[in-house]
Amino acid sequence: MELKNQVTNLEFSRKMNDLGFNEPSLFEHVKIGRKFQGKESFRYTVKYCDEYPDEYDYIVKTIPAYTVAELGAMLLDGYKNFKRKGIWFCKYADDSGYNRCSKAKTEANARAKMLIYLKEKNLI
Repeated sequence: MELKNQVTNLEFSRKMNDLGFNEPSLFEHVKIGRKFQGKESFRYTVKYCDEYPDEYDYIVKTIPAYTVAELGAMLLDGYKNFKRKGIWFCKYADDSGYNRCSKAKTEANARAKMLIYLKEKNLI
């Protein structure tokens, strides 16, 4: 499985970062700048946290790219994941009858959407 399918995408990673999720992650979205022959360019890539760019690159910004396991550790008791017809769902229910479901193309993004929702509603 490709790394991009095992970690949160850049959009959800940015949102989680903006909401104050600051748990460490094994992977990061890294904004890399490159100066070569007087020209400068930028790109985002996912890297293991200890990898460094090559000699022409420099790191501009890093944002955690959470794995499925890391997201699971952040979720509250009462959630479950399942996949139907190629779509991942993350369902949360508590003892009071509260029930919410998020969906995405990857398990990591479905979990991230749930965490974002719970944080925005001050439930975590």
